[in-house]
Amino acid sequence: MGIGGIVFALCGLITALCARVSIGLRAAACAIYIGLLCACLFYARPYLSPAAARCAVVFVILPCALLCLPRVRRGLLGRKRLIGVCVLPCLLILLCASVWFAVNALRIMSAGPSFVVIVIDCLRPDHLGCHGYGRDTSPTIDALARVGRHYERAYASSPWTKPSVASLFTSLLPARHGLINSDHTASDRMLLLAEVLRNAGYTNLFINGGNVFLKKEFNLHQGFHRYDYLPHGAHSASDTVRVFLERVARLGGKKYFAYLHFMDAHAPYTVNRHNTRYAPKIIESLAPGEPATLLTLQREPDAPCNRDHDLRQYFVDLYDGQIRYIDEAIGGLLHGLTLLNRQENTVFIITADHGEEFWDHGSADHGHSLHNELLQVPLIIAGSPVRPARVSGPVQLIDIMPTVLDLAGVSRERLGLQGLSLIPGISAAVPDRTLYASATLYGPETWCIIENSSKLIYRSRNEQGKWSLAGPQAPEGYQLFDLGRDPAEQDDRIAAEGLPLEMENLLADYIRTEPLPSSGKSILVGGDDLRQQLKSLGYIQ
Repeated sequence: MGIGGIVFALCGLITALCARVSIGLRAAACAIYIGLLCACLFYARPYLSPAAARCAVVFVILPCALLCLPRVRRGLLGRKRLIGVCVLPCLLILLCASVWFAVNALRIMSAGPSFVVIVIDCLRPDHLGCHGYGRDTSPTIDALARVGRHYERAYASSPWTKPSVASLFTSLLPARHGLINSDHTASDRMLLLAEVLRNAGYTNLFINGGNVFLKKEFNLHQGFHRYDYLPHGAHSASDTVRVFLERVARLGGKKYFAYLHFMDAHAPYTVNRHNTRYAPKIIESLAPGEPATLLTLQREPDAPCNRDHDLRQYFVDLYDGQIRYIDEAIGGLLHGLTLLNRQENTVFIITADHGEEFWDHGSADHGHSLHNELLQVPLIIAGSPVRPARVSGPVQLIDIMPTVLDLAGVSRERLGLQGLSLIPGISAAVPDRTLYASATLYGPETWCIIENSSKLIYRSRNEQGKWSLAGPQAPEGYQLFDLGRDPAEQDDRIAAEGLPLEMENLLADYIRTEPLPSSGKSILVGGDDLRQQLKSLGYIQ
């Protein structure tokens, strides 16, 4: 509407000036209209939606018709009184309204885009259509991938939520920010993305769809003006979207940064109409929302899934239905922002905090290993300032903060960020970039390094601060995988190729990284309300 209003206002002005001139000048005016429209479409295309383009075309037809159709022109000029009493006031109102919409749109654009970061807990990229999955689980996400920058090799920095989201918010790896155990909280001295954006004039919204490790007790809400916690099970993705749209509607034209965390793809899942989309029949004792549906229970040596392939497939079917439900909720979010006239100048970032294992390496759930089914995540950045592209180079969640700051026009000098900006994507094209991950939740601490197609994992003996892990566990020491030939990481190359010295040294340097000074308090996860919520998500028994 804003772009169309600019064109309409200018065309209306030229129409008033050229109403009584010769046909030649009127033809020249029409040429100016067309040229003006083309210029607007060309220079404003990063901010122009298809609807706005159609408005601009409609607005330019009216003055051209008034100038070039003699009968229309003569009829209007012959009824000066009618024009004066009815038509001209209406045109004046339309002109003023269009100018107001145009000025308002330009004000929002010049102030920088708004941002919506959607983190889908436990989402594996290989279960999305844009990554080649056979099921139609993600039509909305796939559409965003087509019009935005789709990163095919994105990695989380940790296989569970708190250290992974802390890396997203700080652009620091877990060894640097230090939030690696269940009881760690963020220090007040830690600088988070929302705090930087708040100082740049953004209004920040945090809608937590039920992840306990993102509750206020862990202090990752610093810099957010509004924090909403919607307990898992009692709420679902549609509730998260509803709360988000209510908050945005109250902002008026203010630019904002919103973080939305969806929990529906996290076992024991939510009850919704897509539960039976892929599962032919719901098993009553393992229905969505039932405590027995927790994947952590399937790690036990005597768990039914250890001997029943059909039961494993049942859990995958439930999981895929949850993805489709979240995708539908994201479609509702986009539609809601369109109705609020807030979609055009908004950047959408779709990702996950980690993946999920479905017996890829003999276990289930997440937090217990650094294999790709837990580390590899989707990453899609879409919006008017972002050019569509499919990027195959390796990137990490620590790259989101510098990317957002660059798009917002906010300086990131002297912030000490470890990530790289992905806009215009130069860093994503570096084939030999080295990536790191660490901070397991269960069992001995584990670290890994990814360099080109090689991945080196080191599992230590140190279990201090970690939760016990039932079921199959990776061996102590080093594992080496060739991700190019063996993306599923089933063939350990250590025995055949030996330990690569350069990667060993780089990993050792990362392990020795000193964390930032912390004044954060430890949270007693064994107490009352928090313990019950952790139990409902399967983290503790």
